[in-house]
Amino acid sequence: MDEEYERKKKIRKICHISSGENVANCQDLLTKILLPFSAKTLITLKLVSKQFNYVISDQDFGIQHVRFHHKNRRDLTPTGIFFYSSFSNCSEIYSVSLTRPQRSIPSLSTLEFVGFLLDRQFKIVQACNGLLLCSFDDLSSSSSSSSGSYISRLYCVCNPTTYGFTMLPDLAPVKSSSLIKKEGGLSQYVLALAFNPLKTHVYKVFGVRVVKKVAKKCTCELIVYSSDEGGRVWRKVGRQFEIPEKLKTICHGLFHDGGKITWICERGFIHFDVHAEKVLEVTRKPRGSSSWKKTRFFGESIDDGRLQVVRLKHRVGVDLFQLRPETLDWERLRIHAIRPIIGRHQNFASSDYRNCQKRDKYQILGVGRELVIAIPGKVFCYCPVKRESRVLRQMPEQFREDFSFDCVSSFQFVETLSPV
Repeated sequence: MDEEYERKKKIRKICHISSGENVANCQDLLTKILLPFSAKTLITLKLVSKQFNYVISDQDFGIQHVRFHHKNRRDLTPTGIFFYSSFSNCSEIYSVSLTRPQRSIPSLSTLEFVGFLLDRQFKIVQACNGLLLCSFDDLSSSSSSSSGSYISRLYCVCNPTTYGFTMLPDLAPVKSSSLIKKEGGLSQYVLALAFNPLKTHVYKVFGVRVVKKVAKKCTCELIVYSSDEGGRVWRKVGRQFEIPEKLKTICHGLFHDGGKITWICERGFIHFDVHAEKVLEVTRKPRGSSSWKKTRFFGESIDDGRLQVVRLKHRVGVDLFQLRPETLDWERLRIHAIRPIIGRHQNFASSDYRNCQKRDKYQILGVGRELVIAIPGKVFCYCPVKRESRVLRQMPEQFREDFSFDCVSSFQFVETLSPV
């Protein structure tokens, strides 16, 4: 009886080992098993074996993983937001989780993945489908001349999920703000990251700048860096193009609609097609552009995400617009009366708004199915459809005292295995 039991035990053990080896040796089967896991879990599973590490690190697996979650969960919704005051240094980068229940998101305050850059003036330029475009001024290599000072500005693309990063090729030293003001024009490139993980693992970084000004026209040029092109160099894109002089101040660029970049200018927009690598149109802001001063622009993270604009209206709340990709016109969606919601979280009545200017501060950190709103002391989200709100994070006292709500930069975080 004991001999039969031992024999069956050995058979079960051999069958178990054989099944595990079969799974490990069959890459297609192992891929199907691993696809449903989140990117954060897969990074841990890479430590299981060399076979797991090989499959998960494969670029094709990264694309399959994104497509699987996009198909089964409709979209790649952001799981968190990084934000900071543009008037403060980026050592004070705050983060908030959007998931329910809340999951921890990578910390950028210590900058583990770019540790040797800690002494630089760091800034997040743009977030695009899980990747971050970051810049920092290499103050140690700054040079000066009789006409003014120049700053060597470095850029990198990083993945906060995997802590991977790639330094971009050097650009020419840029003029300091005082020199730009003295000589006029725009001397540095304004970069924008373009990345659609549903179609490819390749990302591109486009840059635009004004090279000369004649009469009431400014001539601009475009450059591009592609992660799949050898040589790690910037190359020029197409011919130079002209824009009205009033649009010469180019602020930043956003990726949207799965293949377009819109550079936000002080008084207009430059619309660019990523796949064709050509400028689609240069448009001015709608009439009454003075009312567009307090606006936030958001490029969505999903494949068909539109470029959206949130215009702050102090007495009402927020006005939401979105860009029609076919006509490049702005479509007004709706007005959110969020003042009562803010008042509820700040514990003062609506009749006290005018007498509580110090507490009447807020900023929109993100838009989508829910509005993510920061106020002194906390960050909460509000669902206009359900008319419900929930607190995402209680902020420290330093946030209440030092944070500038008039100039906030926020960036979506999406978990992804995309290599950089």
